[in-house]
Amino acid sequence: MRVENNSLFGGINDTTRSLTHSVSRLEATGEEQALKSALSTVDEQRALIEQMQQQWVAVSEETEENSKLIARSEQYMHRTYDEMLVQRASLTRAVLAERELEAIKRNVPSMDDFDDLSASLEKKLETAIFTARRAQIIRMSQFAFALEQCNGLFTVDELTILARDTSGLEPMLVAWIYISHDALALLPLKEMRRLSSYARQLGYWDTSNKILREILSMTKSPSDEKALSYRADELDVFNDKFRPTLSSDNTDFVATGGHILHVVGKVLPKTQSGYTLRTHYSALAQVHAGYKVSVVALIGEAENATKRVSDMIDGVQYFGLLGSPRSKWKLSSWLQANVDSLAELVAEIRPSVLHAHSDFLNALVARTVGTHFGIPVVYESRGFWEESWISRTAQAFDIQDWNITGKHFGLPDAYKLRQQMEVSMRAEADHVITLANVMKEHITKLGGMPDKITVIPNAVDSAEFPVCTRNNELALSLGIPEDAKVVGYISSIVEYEGIDVLIRAFNEEANNDLTDAHLLIVGDGAQLESLKALVESLSTPRVHFTGKVPHDTILGYYSLIDIFVVPRRPVSVCELVTPLKPFEAFSTGRAVIMSDVGALREISEQGECARLFRAGDYHSLAKEIVFLAKNPSVRGKLGNKAASWVRSERSWERNAEAYTHVYEALGVYKSKIIET
Repeated sequence: MRVENNSLFGGINDTTRSLTHSVSRLEATGEEQALKSALSTVDEQRALIEQMQQQWVAVSEETEENSKLIARSEQYMHRTYDEMLVQRASLTRAVLAERELEAIKRNVPSMDDFDDLSASLEKKLETAIFTARRAQIIRMSQFAFALEQCNGLFTVDELTILARDTSGLEPMLVAWIYISHDALALLPLKEMRRLSSYARQLGYWDTSNKILREILSMTKSPSDEKALSYRADELDVFNDKFRPTLSSDNTDFVATGGHILHVVGKVLPKTQSGYTLRTHYSALAQVHAGYKVSVVALIGEAENATKRVSDMIDGVQYFGLLGSPRSKWKLSSWLQANVDSLAELVAEIRPSVLHAHSDFLNALVARTVGTHFGIPVVYESRGFWEESWISRTAQAFDIQDWNITGKHFGLPDAYKLRQQMEVSMRAEADHVITLANVMKEHITKLGGMPDKITVIPNAVDSAEFPVCTRNNELALSLGIPEDAKVVGYISSIVEYEGIDVLIRAFNEEANNDLTDAHLLIVGDGAQLESLKALVESLSTPRVHFTGKVPHDTILGYYSLIDIFVVPRRPVSVCELVTPLKPFEAFSTGRAVIMSDVGALREISEQGECARLFRAGDYHSLAKEIVFLAKNPSVRGKLGNKAASWVRSERSWERNAEAYTHVYEALGVYKSKIIET
């Protein structure tokens, strides 16, 4: 660093000039001695100044050198610092590079691993190709659905690819494709079991058995063999390839005059339903009409008994044939066992007519035994089991159109074959009874002869179901206020009854025109929990579910109801079959609203004592409920007219007279002994 000293030397020069000026003045004044002394001092000072100047020059030069050295040092330090930064960055890159190198060394396979790496890459490539080909095959499969047949449409390779993953395709379509190509063996065992189970649940028994047969060829499993044997046997029965037999004719058989033996599948007290109640009320009315009446339940209903059951209920003799439930038997073996047991009972009690009630299996047993003993057989076709089954199945599997679901297989075997057997049993019966004109029309359309079909409708025991006033104690126990209007339903809780429509209708007006109303649902069944969930999801207030209640307490529940609703859905089984419960509601003087399905419309037109709403339309039902809720006089008139009508036109005693006409037309009289 250079030292600046010009100001210092400037000050010394100014002093010298001042002294010189002083000397000049002294010379002027003559003060010589003083002058000399001053000059001497000046000379000394000048010499000193010169010496100091020399020293300052030296110091200045040295300082300048030092400044240059310092500047160079600073430049060096900056360069060194910059180099250090560069080196640090380089070192950092080197460390990272070393780490990356180590990672690469760890991850890069050795030569020994190259085969595995190659196989992995090939597998990924194969997967990509498989995915692309499968997508194409799926599109082909969906296209194939529109075809009437697809045999030869797919190659073995394509079917093999599709077999690895059939998700996204309707199971029956997959079954059709592989059966058509005779390629079931290409499917994984688990997938074949899934398809077989699915086809069986949808009622495609033959298709299910084909798949199960292929499964058995692979597994050789005793359980698969047993399952196939039972299912093939069932299919033979429904295809009418098996008929039970009796060894020889009974030429010495003598029937007891006026003895009716009803052959049924279910009986009181074990099973309480519209089916068993109609059996009992009809039998009891026949007893009162002068007949001897017995009822026999086929094998399985009295499963825990050690000997043939015999109970007397209200003067009606009930029998139960011994044996395990039907599910434990091959169907053909069960039928044969029933024929043998029923033949023993008939030989013992000697009825003059066998009166079988739905379904066709009961009729088949009765027909075999009736032919053996030479006694007439009446078949009471109370419903169409095939229609009930197909309605339940459609809802369970969300099937909107069976023409689409069954495009390649037709309607399910469970539907077609049962219907065919019902037609056969009605044709082989000496007479057919059914419950409504709409049912008779349906039977006739299926080939029945109108002149051998008699309509004997559902009825009611008005003494057991009198016009009643509200049971306030029961109401309070359910949380229903004494003055509350009650909309109610009493029957089985099954899908085709349409109880969800009733709930939605009530919900629509629960906080508007029905703020003081309660909804009472009495009964049990498969749909109960889902209906409770519906009420919760809608946040519908004032809904009461009782579950199953004893039949002898049912009158109390009718007494609570101001508006009784029969909300049956617009499905075939409801269009065709009349329920028992409306007649009980009529008898107790309830105002009744029913959906306008065919069977209920027939009741409404005959009695002119019920209001109708559009089936399946909860808005339509809500309007009818609100109308009756606001018009107590209309409710009263409907209830009075309904109670009067069933007492005059829909009594079991009146039905007993109709049965008498049928029996007498077959030569069966109340007291006449018939020898054959």
